[in-house]
Amino acid sequence: MRKYAVFVLIYTLVVILFGAYVRISGSGAGCGEHWPTCDGEVVPGDLIKNHAKTIEYTHRLTSGLSGLFVLALVLGVMRGRPQNQPARRWALFSLLFIISEGLLGASLVLFRWVGMDASIGRGLMMPLHLGNTYLLLTALALTVKALATEAAPRLTRNRAILIGAALLLITGMFGAIAALGDTLFPGTKGIVTEGHTYLKLRNIHPFIAVLTIGHILAVAVRRRDEYNAETIGRWHLCDAVAFLAALQGIIGIANIVLSAPAYMQIVHLLGSDILWITYSIWLFSAARPPEPAAV
Repeated sequence: MRKYAVFVLIYTLVVILFGAYVRISGSGAGCGEHWPTCDGEVVPGDLIKNHAKTIEYTHRLTSGLSGLFVLALVLGVMRGRPQNQPARRWALFSLLFIISEGLLGASLVLFRWVGMDASIGRGLMMPLHLGNTYLLLTALALTVKALATEAAPRLTRNRAILIGAALLLITGMFGAIAALGDTLFPGTKGIVTEGHTYLKLRNIHPFIAVLTIGHILAVAVRRRDEYNAETIGRWHLCDAVAFLAALQGIIGIANIVLSAPAYMQIVHLLGSDILWITYSIWLFSAARPPEPAAV
């Protein structure tokens, strides 16, 4: 069951990245104002001829499969691991957030907050959608963690780590607005002081990102000895968090320098999601007192 949970997490991550491509390519309006049907049809007849419709329809299908996979995960955990209450709880949270993810996506279509729409509603929806996506990834990641060990994932009491999570969430939300600005006004370079509000808000993201990365690096180094038993693969958990935070900073700089081309936006989102998943595991890991120094 744990391997299947890992598969669901990876598949969901791929669907999220595909959703970013839908936005970047302007294909969100490919099925018109209809949902869950596409232009009023269950299977449109002109998919091959209409590039935008093909992309949007494919995204809907893959998103629907993601929901079915999460539902199967819940049923599998309920039947196969009836004594593992943490796994059952986080699997149910995964189902809750995959449903809300679908409803938020439907709202974008039904309210016409797609394509080149630059309304206030879309600007509010983008960070909300990002926040729900982060919660979904957290729930799936902790389902995997709960299936891997009998110890229940517990939220840390360390304020510095909690502050880092809040900063990471805020950074991601402003990043969603920045990504919207890059989509609506492609090729925009550097700091913008004039023009659309989304371009001006786009300036905030890099500054918050620097603050967030600095905070995470400092906490990861300082708290390393308290999490000496926590690993991800062969990586020490704090080392993984620090490395991913630094790497995300480098990717962010490259994204700005290159004026946010489509492939860099997707790579940047991928880095953001992987960092958030890793940080979520850290956020719900139990700290241990550091070993006393040898005399």
